Amino acid sequence: MQLTNSARLKAPERLRSHPAVLETLVTFGLIALVVVASLPMAPSLRPIGRDNGIQSYTAEVLAEGGTLYRDAWDNKLPGVYLINALAFRLFGTDAWAIWTIDVLFLCVTVVLVYRLLRLAHFEDWIARIATALFVLLARHPLMLHDANFTESFALLPQVFVFLAGWRFLRRPGMGWALAIGLSASLAFLLKQTTVGGALAFIPALVLVRHPVVRSPLRWKWLGAIVAGGLLGLGIMAGYLAANDILALALHASVAMPVAFHEWVSAQPVSLISTLSRSLTRSVAPVVFLLAGGLTVPGLLAVIARRRRGKGRALPSREWVALGGWAALTIALDLALVNITGRAYAHYYVTLAPGLTVLAAIGLQRLLEPRANRRSLHRRQRWAIGVIALNVLVFCVGVLVEIGYTATGTLWGPAQEHPAARYVEQHTRPEETVFVWGASSDINFEAQRHSPTQYHYAYPLLVPGHTMPQQIAELVSDLRANRPALIVDTTVEDGDRIPPLDQETRAQWLASGGRADTTDLTPVFAFVEQHCAEEWSSGEVTIYRCVYGEP
Repeated sequence: MQLTNSARLKAPERLRSHPAVLETLVTFGLIALVVVASLPMAPSLRPIGRDNGIQSYTAEVLAEGGTLYRDAWDNKLPGVYLINALAFRLFGTDAWAIWTIDVLFLCVTVVLVYRLLRLAHFEDWIARIATALFVLLARHPLMLHDANFTESFALLPQVFVFLAGWRFLRRPGMGWALAIGLSASLAFLLKQTTVGGALAFIPALVLVRHPVVRSPLRWKWLGAIVAGGLLGLGIMAGYLAANDILALALHASVAMPVAFHEWVSAQPVSLISTLSRSLTRSVAPVVFLLAGGLTVPGLLAVIARRRRGKGRALPSREWVALGGWAALTIALDLALVNITGRAYAHYYVTLAPGLTVLAAIGLQRLLEPRANRRSLHRRQRWAIGVIALNVLVFCVGVLVEIGYTATGTLWGPAQEHPAARYVEQHTRPEETVFVWGASSDINFEAQRHSPTQYHYAYPLLVPGHTMPQQIAELVSDLRANRPALIVDTTVEDGDRIPPLDQETRAQWLASGGRADTTDLTPVFAFVEQHCAEEWSSGEVTIYRCVYGEP
């Protein structure tokens, strides 16, 4: 019996004959990769981290009808709390809800990355590899150990800036210009240092002499980009003003972080010294070096300003503009990451979009056919080696995270801080619990409200910034709302926050604790008057508080 032509087709050929089916499978494959790459940060493996706990508790108060900054203080812009509150409304109030919405955001982001690369006419398989590389950068265990980092959520509007920018390059118009600015403002409202892509767009076009900068409409387009940015910021400012918290938000998210970072560092720290320290003392350089094996060839190709090869070759000026834009974005993102004087490893996740675009260009450059077959094989081996090394380091990081730091199993309920379990077992739901330290995860996990907006101590520490009335407000909140328990996590949280116990505080000072904190005597006096130690784990001390008649 003779086979038909269709029957003779092998599976890959059949898929290629149905591009819609193939694209669907690729999309689901990338989403599956996101889920797998996110498993090491599952809340069942370990208790949530400090930043996650602070943001989650703040968002919980918001989801329950409270007001940001007034009912729960934190130093972030509103974006992350609104996303967290949405997660609680959709999936329930626990750590799994945060993990789920974090994964969903990255899934959408990855689809947009793949869409961007396909629209930019990269070869199908190069677009897939580059998008997979983006997932490895966005979920690298050497930079991320937990969900709910603002940098992770900001990747979505960051990528949309590139997508809107590419659309604008192909067909300049007011709509896409407006979208660039609006996307940048959304990224800013999640993390102030994530606007490198938008800031680099016009300078990159000028550097590569793109025709759009000579158009008589260039100023209108620039105005639309600026208007889009102001629109996003204006909407958020209107929301804050409507809730009478605009001044509180600016103080919490701008003034306080600057003052706190200067206090922690004890002196102003330059951008260069911060960059040098973060690149030599953190794991971020490892990730950069690995990605650099592809991004450097991409940068060289952009500088060379040429494009050869078969297939769907990129139009030269758009290709050069995209690559130049990505390179300048990486440089600006690197500067913005270090501008605060403190650059933690997870800050560098914001470089992923620019690195991915330039890596795709590098792959296209390395693997394009040329006359010299030996050179092609050499370049192929280099590309395969770089990709394999990136995958290997990622997998090693995953094994380290799960094998050496995990304290639970992959599938199961979210883990809790030991103190959270104690609080949950020894208080009623309507009772308040005051955490003195930086571990708001205890309030969140135990589902017990803080008696005050200051659910962690950092805003109360900085001399010259923290006002005496803030300390007085805290003590007034404690007297009015009468916490059943006070949880002291200062030993666990480091050398910045003085312990409540007088003897322990003396030892803390002698061992290098910060002696230059604001005057916290009223807080210590309240604890001594009403509370006595009930439980201790060595690093966490819990006080039971008893009050007389109101």
